[in-house]
Amino acid sequence: MLSGADDGPETDTDSYMREILNIFRPTRGRSPARVEGGGVEAMDENPGHRSCLEVPDLEPTIFTRILRREVPAAIVHEDELTFAFMDAGQLNPGHVLVATRQQAETLLDVDEDTAAALFRTVHRVARAVQAAFQPEGLTILQANRVAGWQTVPHLHVHVLPRHPDDGVGLVWPRKNPSLEELRRIAARIRL
Repeated sequence: MLSGADDGPETDTDSYMREILNIFRPTRGRSPARVEGGGVEAMDENPGHRSCLEVPDLEPTIFTRILRREVPAAIVHEDELTFAFMDAGQLNPGHVLVATRQQAETLLDVDEDTAAALFRTVHRVARAVQAAFQPEGLTILQANRVAGWQTVPHLHVHVLPRHPDDGVGLVWPRKNPSLEELRRIAARIRL
């Protein structure tokens, strides 16, 4: 068993999780955004479309390896720019990850069209998860870099069905600054 305890024979889930844990290798501090040209080759006729199937300068992430079918996964959806698959950890049944086909570390490392495509797929997956599992809520979570809770250096979004007392937590310590301070902070943000 993954816990290390001898609770009987290894199940298919245990074997799958062991394979996932053994395969994951971090990019050793290299960020896809820092590789010249994104480290990927253009796919098809669309020069803005990047494929993670050819990433010569980067060590492939576990998500890239899933997309290449080097690692087994339960795929939910694929299109030209994104793909969705079941999270192996399943915090709740129906927990899906939606990722970019382009191997980019964070939301800041992709163009606006790719980001829009990612969230279009998130919207479609969220509606499908809601219809299939009828959760009382949904958490849509996108994290960037380790300090932002990102654990796999490949842009992705969690679509997580939620239920009361499901044991999933989120710490959100409010600071409650004054309106004057909020305006000072807002003045620093320029689109």
